[in-house]
Amino acid sequence: MKHPVLYLYLLVGLGYCALFSACGKQKPESVKKNIQAQLGQAQHFDVPIPLAFKLADTSTRKLPTTLHDFMRYTGALSVDQTVAFYKREMEQSGWDIADLSAQSEGFLYCTKPTKQCGIEVRSSGKPQKELATIISLFITQKA
Repeated sequence: MKHPVLYLYLLVGLGYCALFSACGKQKPESVKKNIQAQLGQAQHFDVPIPLAFKLADTSTRKLPTTLHDFMRYTGALSVDQTVAFYKREMEQSGWDIADLSAQSEGFLYCTKPTKQCGIEVRSSGKPQKELATIISLFITQKA
């Protein structure tokens, strides 16, 4: 090695190039949507989600000019277990609840002085246990 300092500078320069080229990359659209969905979910801290449920892909929308949010989750509890969870947890969070459920589907209409929430719970029809039930949340801020 004739010029060890030159090799050191070259190595450091290549490291900087690799570091800065990775920082400028755009995040995939699915990652951006997931981050937006998580931010929307955090905004509604008083609407609980069962631990066995995960946010479904591309199912969360927030219209920038409105006060509405829509979120969809899939999980492993039965429809009856999920409806019972929401009745208990929403009441503990201070919501007034109207149970409009049918035999095979659950629907709860919940209200607070500043917002309202529709919760639809239904079977997905999929055999995978972790995707057995779908929760759809429609949350509206009262103007």
